[in-house]
Amino acid sequence: SGMEKLINIRILSLSQNAITDLSPLSTMAELSTLLIDYNEVSTLAPLIPLPKLRGLYANHNLLSNDTSMDQLDQLIELYLFENNLSAERVTAIQEALPGVALQF
Repeated sequence: SGMEKLINIRILSLSQNAITDLSPLSTMAELSTLLIDYNEVSTLAPLIPLPKLRGLYANHNLLSNDTSMDQLDQLIELYLFENNLSAERVTAIQEALPGVALQF
């Protein structure tokens, strides 16, 4: 896709693009803010290795069963509105990421 060559990007907006796969972003070590609202993403696992990622806007995706987000403890804020998350899943995320400002 060519995205893997954009290693110095700090802020990236990919909202409303019918994206399903975030793996091309996994090498963007400088990425600090990512907007992926209104896509078809079902896992945030490719973002785990991004050390500088602080803000993630993942509203209106397909993240209801994704447990990889529990490992995104480098974040400062995580937005997950309209992802069909169960009350149990919300509690698990809150417990896994106590230092992250979460919005559901």
